[in-house]
Amino acid sequence: MSKLIDIPEEELVGMMMSSVQDVFSTMLSLEVDLDKHESSMPTEEHVTPAYNADSEMIAANIGFSGKIFGMVYLCMDISLAKNLTMQLLGMDEVDDNDHETINDALGELANMTVGGFKNQLSHKGYSCQLTIPSILRGTSFTVESTSQSQRETFYFDSEGSSFVADLFIRKGE
Repeated sequence: MSKLIDIPEEELVGMMMSSVQDVFSTMLSLEVDLDKHESSMPTEEHVTPAYNADSEMIAANIGFSGKIFGMVYLCMDISLAKNLTMQLLGMDEVDDNDHETINDALGELANMTVGGFKNQLSHKGYSCQLTIPSILRGTSFTVESTSQSQRETFYFDSEGSSFVADLFIRKGE
């Protein structure tokens, strides 16, 4: 499988793992393990959706652009998002309908995670800038790549809860 970027797969996996683990360890005092990693190209006919649940899901996404372009989606079920929000903000409880607080917390976790990943890209000569975070919510959605990007999907586990970091990436102009 031909890649659209010149970073070896094992380095890309290490970069994403360290970015996620650093944020979760430092900001949430949580251990995170990579369960599996999948790589796919837009020319592949069928790619299994990275996340699919009957319950409400939330995805915080951050883009980056410059010598390399991409987007990362941190996707999880709403119960994990609530727990991470409480942990990050030192709260005892957060209401299911408090979308603003949950969105802000998940957006900040995504910002820190993708910021760490972006810094590693910059150290490899791929300088780029981050976009502002945005939030997707729903019970049944998938994110698909376009013909110009490769997809790297990382399945993580933190203390029995699963979440996905879905990376879409391509070289800049």
